[in-house]
Amino acid sequence: MRELPSYIRIARPAQEGPLGPAALAVDLGGFFATAREVGFDPALLLLTLRALMLRSPLGVPVRDLQWTLGAERREVFRWLGFLEDAGLATWQARGNAVTVEVDATEAERTLFGPDDEPGVIHRVPTRWFLRTLPLVGRKAFLVYLYLRSRERASGLTAPLTLGTVARASGQSPRAAARALRRLRRAGLCADGGGHGRFVLTDPPPLSARERAYLRWLEAGAIPPTRTARARLALGLVLPLLVILTGLLLLLP
Repeated sequence: MRELPSYIRIARPAQEGPLGPAALAVDLGGFFATAREVGFDPALLLLTLRALMLRSPLGVPVRDLQWTLGAERREVFRWLGFLEDAGLATWQARGNAVTVEVDATEAERTLFGPDDEPGVIHRVPTRWFLRTLPLVGRKAFLVYLYLRSRERASGLTAPLTLGTVARASGQSPRAAARALRRLRRAGLCADGGGHGRFVLTDPPPLSARERAYLRWLEAGAIPPTRTARARLALGLVLPLLVILTGLLLLLP
């Protein structure tokens, strides 16, 4: 005899949620003022961690923080220590897992300067942290976020000097100029008619080469830091040079 079902499932009315990109609500003016207090790398780590937690609520692999930020594992944990010392986050390691509690997004005694504009909330798409950040690097990404914080309704930024951009993003003028060139090559900013104004654009769609690079980076086939990539390249090239030198010596 066929057994009858033992429970009844009630199909409740369901409705598709709103569609759109996942985005962080960030006070970029407050972010940069706090970054001067706790350090720009730790502050960017906290922002990246918030973005990845929004995309993966069950947990964020440390490896994801490494390849998106271009950092070594020890650097990630050192920056977490800085965040805890500043009262922004608390972390606890348990086995292979690390529990992080975000206590605040601004330091308790954040001092705002003339280059800051706190109180303006920006919606920063979380995909920027998985695409733009690893492609342009931490320094250029910080400059991009700062320019976004100074963007006006006209689509242009306020007049900015190179020194202002460098000071606000925690870099030397030379490093800031290099970051701006990188942003221009990536199609993220352009000169806005002189007077230190910039026109900003959202990150363009990934090319096939960029998509492949990010895939290899995420898989661990490419080291996350430039130093590690240089060591890998040297380790591959040096044996070839030794072999070629040996062959040349054997030639009559």
